[in-house]
Amino acid sequence: MAILTLRGLLSLVTWILLATAVLAQQTEDRLPVYKLNLKRLEDWKNFSGAGAKGKVGPKGVGFLVENLSVFQPVNVFLISQEKDKVLRLDIYKYRFEKPERTLTTDREGVAVAMLRTQGDLRVKVSGPEGAGFYLAIIVGDEIDPEPHKVIYTPEEVGGGEKSKGSGVPGWFPVGLLLVIAGVGLVILKRRRG
Repeated sequence: MAILTLRGLLSLVTWILLATAVLAQQTEDRLPVYKLNLKRLEDWKNFSGAGAKGKVGPKGVGFLVENLSVFQPVNVFLISQEKDKVLRLDIYKYRFEKPERTLTTDREGVAVAMLRTQGDLRVKVSGPEGAGFYLAIIVGDEIDPEPHKVIYTPEEVGGGEKSKGSGVPGWFPVGLLLVIAGVGLVILKRRRG
């Protein structure tokens, strides 16, 4: 019994050491992600924004903006502090794995993405080691589109008065088709029989 307990204890210690080594490696490889909280912009009516500045390297830095609506226009601006250093802007939807869109700064040191999304927006900025950047995310207020009307009254169409119809009852065409089909079956049966 004591041997079984000793084996179990050694197994548990081994698993703990392996898990610690794996977690340590994942933490080193992890992308640092910062949550950006949108604040109402005083100078721009109907817009909220968030920004960040800092230095970046090839590994990159991630940013997260939560609770966006598809009815909100979103603009992402990446500006390089040094025009000669090209920065990369990756835009993700769910996880920082495969970017939905990738942009690089132009010769003026600016990259701009205009989009709409539902839920969260993830952005990663990367570039040469020590490259400085400014990031601004500007989000417009939710636009409430007016639904199109699909049912109209005769007055709205321009008729103004009720249609009297063609005078043919609705059952007449169906009955006529049944009579024609019956006569056709009788003729077919006489020819074969």
